[in-house]
Amino acid sequence: AALIPLSIAAAAMFRAAASRAAAATALFAALTLPLLAIENTNPLFAVHRLVAFAAASPETLHTDPATGAEAAIPLAFAHLTARVSTNPPPPGALVALPENAAATCLASRTCGFKGGMAPFTPTQAWILIRREPAPTPLLGSLAHLIPSLPPDIRHKLEAPNPALIVYRTPRPSSSQAPTN
Repeated sequence: AALIPLSIAAAAMFRAAASRAAAATALFAALTLPLLAIENTNPLFAVHRLVAFAAASPETLHTDPATGAEAAIPLAFAHLTARVSTNPPPPGALVALPENAAATCLASRTCGFKGGMAPFTPTQAWILIRREPAPTPLLGSLAHLIPSLPPDIRHKLEAPNPALIVYRTPRPSSSQAPTN
């Protein structure tokens, strides 16, 4: 959208002086290219990894309702809808979640799945199987060069997307006998 006024201004300047118009266009391009490097190019990284993990796993995966809703269409296209459940995970189940999914949903004003997030809050008893971090964008890999950059901005540049974390819920131990 910003290119339209720039084009009009460049055309007006071109009539006056071609070199000034070319310089203004080059300056604009030079200033906007770094902004393109900040753009989040893969906001659904965890969803895509969830689909890939569901395709490779022989077990049913459990995920939170918010992620399940985001993954519904990619899972349907991959014919994997039956391999992922948003039901609370039973003991011994595989659970794949974007990092801090429950906390993010609960803190959001727009998340419509707040009531279903509690079973998907990892506990210390959950066993970490794998953590798949999103790749660091080019600009994020350079963020360490600016020591005065606030930590929250540095984190957003280095990891704009949450990692997909796969857990196994604990199985009941054999020493726990059922009580009658």
